[in-house]
Amino acid sequence: MKPLLAFWMLALLSIFAAHADPVLITRLGDLLSDKAGTRPFNGVMLVAKGDKVLFGQSAGWANRQQREPQSMDHLFVTGSISKQLSAAMLLRQLEQSSHNLDSSVQTLLPQWQHSWQDPISLRQLLNHTSGLVRLDQPLKTAPGQIFAYSNAGYNLAGRVLEELSGSDYRQNLLTLAEACNMPGLQAWYQAGQGRLVEGHTEDQERSIALNSEPFPRFSLPSGGVVASAADMLAWNRCLHQGEYLEAESYQAMIRPSTVREHRWGELGYGLGLQITPGAIAEFSHSGYVPGYISTLAYYPAQQISLVVLENVSWHPADMTRVFYYHDQARSIILDILAIPTGSQP
Repeated sequence: MKPLLAFWMLALLSIFAAHADPVLITRLGDLLSDKAGTRPFNGVMLVAKGDKVLFGQSAGWANRQQREPQSMDHLFVTGSISKQLSAAMLLRQLEQSSHNLDSSVQTLLPQWQHSWQDPISLRQLLNHTSGLVRLDQPLKTAPGQIFAYSNAGYNLAGRVLEELSGSDYRQNLLTLAEACNMPGLQAWYQAGQGRLVEGHTEDQERSIALNSEPFPRFSLPSGGVVASAADMLAWNRCLHQGEYLEAESYQAMIRPSTVREHRWGELGYGLGLQITPGAIAEFSHSGYVPGYISTLAYYPAQQISLVVLENVSWHPADMTRVFYYHDQARSIILDILAIPTGSQP
């Protein structure tokens, strides 16, 4: 890191530490104790600056039937945040191979039976421009044309990862866990899995029950990574501090190569990462699978991490309600980061 850049990074960290901590703690605490919300918070929330945890709180039930309370040590299914890890693991394998992001899936998996006429590149799998809807169906659009969110694309990227590494997806996760000091990181394979909290679903009448849907193994790369809030913090640090990927791979990951419409507005999309345009740099992803929802965000200039994990997949008719606490916590952080550096809270 260049000396001048390092100076300004340290200055921003110092400003945040000096002025924001009390305001942040108060506002996030008030948010999670808000009884006027349209639903309760049921999970864990963590905000950190670098490795220092500024706010960590759990609420609700890990298992409603047994009245087991949440704790910060519990594990959650991270949903589509899994895509971020899958993209990074594949990029790391590419660093050690003769292939690259523009290599085609057909070249890397010649034995794969498919009905596509057009070649699909790894880049197109990872930025959701592949046109894939299902692996056993024709492409919806020509590769590279438009952003169309595709779980199937990431599941296929997981197959490529296994081919390049010579190991299954679960073993690749364990290798990542060791590299980034994420002791809880693992693949979702069954209910009652160690410290994994029970997943719950909400129906349209807003009744909550244990999730009974099994999670298929082939969907692990798109949504089946299990981790704690501390593991997610370690991941943010490992990825964004240059500990896991070479600089070229990391830049490919955080560089917008397409755009997506989102409830936050129009966002750039790199490889498994959303990039928010504007004065405050923000990298993020969220997740929603039966039983669990999640949000992971990172603010590189200030080295701020936001982790929100819940074990209720609230009914998806209103996604603003589903992600209410996640989005409000993000807004609080953005409000604080937008305070002029000479201002007092």
